[in-house]
Amino acid sequence: MSDAETPTALEKKGQIRPRLARALELIVHKGLSITKAAEDAGLRRESLQVALRKPHVQARLADVKRAWMESETFVAWGTVVELARGAASEDVRLKAARTILESSGELARENRGDRPQSIQGVQIVITSTPPPAPTVSPQNGVFEAAPYLPGGSGHD
Repeated sequence: MSDAETPTALEKKGQIRPRLARALELIVHKGLSITKAAEDAGLRRESLQVALRKPHVQARLADVKRAWMESETFVAWGTVVELARGAASEDVRLKAARTILESSGELARENRGDRPQSIQGVQIVITSTPPPAPTVSPQNGVFEAAPYLPGGSGHD
């Protein structure tokens, strides 16, 4: 192996060695542990662990994850379409169709009649001050208190 092909030289350029790229794919696509991915890719576990801490390897791992998620999205949509068209359960077909309609925005347009939807609200603000203390009236032991007036003392 020449100096230009050594892992150190490749890493300085931000490139990923083929075995490391394979290990990253195994981790993402197959869900393998670091130990198993390193073994299957022909790397030492410690080497893979060190590599996974490097920014350019983390960036590549993120790219592999993103690409995998995009491909799985197509698979998931295929499953939803298959269910909408041919599931034995009417409930499953309805839910799959609803998923498609919601994702396309059709249900939202239908619900608002293709007009901008306004949201109305009510705000209630309650300011409370305690009423004045009740007083005892000499008339038959009846308790009386001054009327409670918001913003006033009630003792005019």
